[in-house]
Amino acid sequence: MKNLKPILITICINFLFFSCSIIPRFNSFGKIFHEEDTYINQKSSFVRFVFDAKPLTHAFAHNRYTQLEFLKMTKDNTVKFNMALSMRLDIDEKIEPLFFLKTDKQLFEMHFDSIQYHKFHEIHNSTSSETTTTKESDKEKKSITKITHTVNTNEYDYNKVRTNRIQLQDSIIRHILFTEKLLFRYYIKEQAYSYQFSQKEMDTIKMLLKVTD
Repeated sequence: MKNLKPILITICINFLFFSCSIIPRFNSFGKIFHEEDTYINQKSSFVRFVFDAKPLTHAFAHNRYTQLEFLKMTKDNTVKFNMALSMRLDIDEKIEPLFFLKTDKQLFEMHFDSIQYHKFHEIHNSTSSETTTTKESDKEKKSITKITHTVNTNEYDYNKVRTNRIQLQDSIIRHILFTEKLLFRYYIKEQAYSYQFSQKEMDTIKMLLKVTD
């Protein structure tokens, strides 16, 4: 038992260190952050959600890894709420300007005024090995082993996409504050993708919208 105690203590310390190292990164999404720029007398609060938006049917499309940001900005006693969408797309894909927010009682049709596409080119190298064993002769019972290494190179282009910030009007904010469910829908090549926020995410959004200075 005496020898076991140091081992248990070491395991506990390593576990605590590992937990502390991953928790901040895990919480970096879905958490409200606050910034203040005293030079221009501006305060901002924002929250980012990262999720897999689901298509209407998986027969024609797959889930889309999506990032949606809600932002509150206060300057000169004026408060504005905005939202923006960002993601990574294949080079031949485009986001439609049309999108929707749906609360319990209202469907809001909205449009992104501007969408920026930034092209990137990536190169990935991977190495594969093949082992071949050949017998030299049955009498000598010797064999020759040959290992062949092959380098495979994959190149592809893609776009990092970000929409402009869309201002949320007071009527939309009021509905969000009093709704139990909120669904976000957007389109890529006329294919619809949707995401319904969880209760915890809804609480965070409402907290941001109700922030007072």
